[in-house]
Formats: sequence, structure tokens, C-alpha cells
Amino acid sequence: MKTVEMFALLQLYPPEVSSDENPYPLDIIALDTSKVRLERYLASYRGRYREACAESDRWDQDHPSEEWSDEYSPGPPKIAEAYSVYGSLITGTTFKIVRCLGRHAR
Repeated sequence: MKTVEMFALLQLYPPEVSSDENPYPLDIIALDTSKVRLERYLASYRGRYREACAESDRWDQDHPSEEWSDEYSPGPPKIAEAYSVYGSLITGTTFKIVRCLGRHAR
């Protein structure tokens, strides 16, 4: 059996959002056998994510926290969907492509 290389695109949130329950806040937003394809995807994704964060920050300024609960904030999920981005919208988030465990091809 041949092992196929796999790569993961990680969305790494700033350390200040870590907690005891989630000491390494990140999301895996894409997997692929091609690092080049993930790099191309990230080139487009990074700009959309940055724009979505800026819009989310504006939304937060226009909607005081008493208008929504920690369980549900209507603005950011709609913003993320509109920009086709995933996870939390947090300014300062970085991205990294890493090699991960491969799978066996038959």
C-alpha cells in the first residue's frame, strides 16, 4: 500500500481567546492531498476572512452586547456565510498549512 500525503489548512485564533477548555483555539478549514491547491485556496480565503472580520467588528460596534446573548449572535454567522468563511470571526487570526497523517491508497 502506498501512503498518500495529506495537508490541512488551519485557522489559528489569537492566544488571548484560549481557555482551560480550549487551550489551542483553531479550526481545520480544509484538507487536501495537494499543498499547492491549499495555498491557492488560502490566497482567496484570507482576503474574504479579513473582510468578514472587519464587517463583524463594525456589526459589534453598531449592536451593543445587550442586544444578543453569548449563545446566539445573529450578525457574525450571517457575515461568515455571506463571505464563505468558517469558524469564529476574530481579528488577528492566522493561517497555516501543515502536513498531517496520510491515508493508504489501495
